[in-house]
Amino acid sequence: MSQTPTQKQLSTLVREWQKRLRLMDWKVEAKVVDHLGFFGRCQFKVTTKDALIEVCSLETLDPERLGVRDWRVTAIHEMMHLHVAPFHHLIKDDSPESDAMEAMVELTAIALVEAKEGKKVK
Repeated sequence: MSQTPTQKQLSTLVREWQKRLRLMDWKVEAKVVDHLGFFGRCQFKVTTKDALIEVCSLETLDPERLGVRDWRVTAIHEMMHLHVAPFHHLIKDDSPESDAMEAMVELTAIALVEAKEGKKVK
């Protein structure tokens, strides 16, 4: 699924995965946005457990620079950040710890989408 989701598709997916990821204690808003410059973003406030998940319209991204990506992986990736949000302030950007956290979030999001599709591990 490499096309841009509709707002309804994104909201439906976020509600489903909010339950699957046990994030029901968070108030999560999701938006399809243009010209983000990258696939997605998660903004959050840990103290109130409020979050905004933004998924960029694929038509406004440069596939030569970023490649092609399933928007569901992007949305779930951004939601996974909520589980590590309490530790975010402890990790410096562009550090080995930040890279490790991003890898964990990314690989888990890919694995979850593939498992839901019933895709076999190679």
